[in-house]
Amino acid sequence: MLSTIIKRGAMKRIGLLAAASVVGATTILLGSGSAAAAGGPIPIGGGSGILITHGSNYTNACTVATIGHDAAGDLVGLTGARCGGAGQRVLSEVWQDRGRIGVITYSNPVLNYAVIKFDPNVVIPVNSVGGITIRGIDPAPGPGQIVCKTGRTMGTNCAWTWQSDAVGHTTQLCVAPGDTGAPVVAGDRLVGMVTGFAVLACITPETGTNIGTILSNAGRNGSLVGFRPIGT
Repeated sequence: MLSTIIKRGAMKRIGLLAAASVVGATTILLGSGSAAAAGGPIPIGGGSGILITHGSNYTNACTVATIGHDAAGDLVGLTGARCGGAGQRVLSEVWQDRGRIGVITYSNPVLNYAVIKFDPNVVIPVNSVGGITIRGIDPAPGPGQIVCKTGRTMGTNCAWTWQSDAVGHTTQLCVAPGDTGAPVVAGDRLVGMVTGFAVLACITPETGTNIGTILSNAGRNGSLVGFRPIGT
């Protein structure tokens, strides 16, 4: 069995986190992040930590899967549906005191993805975060393929793909609450998004939705049409 290759942040939170077959989102209090750098746009890309507001005093911490432009030229991105629903505000986890950087415009709990519309006056999109660079899209990982991910909780790591079908995949990637939405890449190609793990973080397999499935569904329902990741 190939062990998960941890590149950074392996035990950033706690050792073993139990969950009921999903990663979910980490709930944190507002104001617990780093102070913002004065002025200038906020860099956001696949792997960036974000906060989804729920009321006035707490948020869900999640991860951006990818950012780019849609057919209308809007600056948009993806994260997990468990992070929040349509109309909820999005903040940068690192620069949270800069206020709202976007809003969720659509959330699909079946395929577990959510569409974010970012404010281009506040956000500068980047295609490289945590050592992972996205330069294109492949619809899905292949069985046995080595894939990598970067997320706000467990950082960057790589592992085997155990299974991949027309909807989603299973890998041995190390994920934990807060990594929901993290990009899954094969080389520099975005192939999926983290949505869960079986029982124990970083012990039992990661589960995710393939990016081809997400974009096809979002294109049909009109929530994200003609999406192109930044840098492609």
